[in-house]
Amino acid sequence: MYVVFYHLRFEDLFSKTSRLNHFFHSGYTGVTLFFVLSGFILAYNYPVVTARVRFWISRFARIYPVYLLAFLIMLPSALQLLMQRHNPRLWMGVPESLFLLQAWDPKTSFMINGPAWTLSVEAFFYLVFPFILLPLTRMSRRMIALLLGIDLLIAFIPTLATDPAWRIGWTTVFLGALPLLRLGTFVVGILTGARYRSKGPAGRWVLWTGMAMTLLLLVQDPPLYLSSVRDMLLSLSFGAMVYGLANVSWVGLTHPLARLLGEISYGVYILQIPVSWVMRKTGEVLLHRNLSNIAPLYIAVLLVISYLSYRFFETPARMWIRRML
Repeated sequence: MYVVFYHLRFEDLFSKTSRLNHFFHSGYTGVTLFFVLSGFILAYNYPVVTARVRFWISRFARIYPVYLLAFLIMLPSALQLLMQRHNPRLWMGVPESLFLLQAWDPKTSFMINGPAWTLSVEAFFYLVFPFILLPLTRMSRRMIALLLGIDLLIAFIPTLATDPAWRIGWTTVFLGALPLLRLGTFVVGILTGARYRSKGPAGRWVLWTGMAMTLLLLVQDPPLYLSSVRDMLLSLSFGAMVYGLANVSWVGLTHPLARLLGEISYGVYILQIPVSWVMRKTGEVLLHRNLSNIAPLYIAVLLVISYLSYRFFETPARMWIRRML
């Protein structure tokens, strides 16, 4: 929902200098949390991956059905746009998106269904996870610190450019979709998940420190060229926050409604643009107005559609794929 609020431009409800403006404008960093959480969950569930093909099938069955649904909903709009632009190069975005490869191509990363680039990155993470899990979990503390230090230094690269145009260009690359530049965030999740599995929960101070650092970073409005540094620091604070939350039993997190919202959260994320597009087209045809601009209505419809998708499409499709393969 944080990413949804970002796409709805909730920051415009507050003054440019407001901390709330900065908080909602930072909504794109929700994908960083997504990558950290993914690494944490996988490392927690898999101390070792002995059956790689089975692991990959399980991951494919989890993410691809509703991903394909969103792709097919947005395909007519994308094809219409492609025919208007007359750029043969952009047509590669269609097969790239279909096969979860669009994040490797800067020209087509955000085509078809914009937020879907993160699933292209996730597909790469799933591919390499069985190979990097054991080396990472067997690293010494010194090696882990060195690895994280290198990742942080890489995040500083955009700050080294003296030409403003180069700064913007490098920042765009580092905050873009390229999977290799996002791997460090996933590694943070793996390291924290593996430690939780082997060492158990830490003191509650880890949770409070992670939450405080996260909030402090999210209400900042750094210069563009420092955004990649903030994103790297956020991966560490998100890691601490997830580590701490894994051991709490707050009613708000264990309530059946919270669990259901967790189950449908993937649908909320991947269907947000298709639902907006359908609501806009439907409203224009029937009522001559854009219904997706009515934020409360849009969010309500998105939640309902995500639930229906989870209940009647995602889950049956996942079970069918696993049974067949």
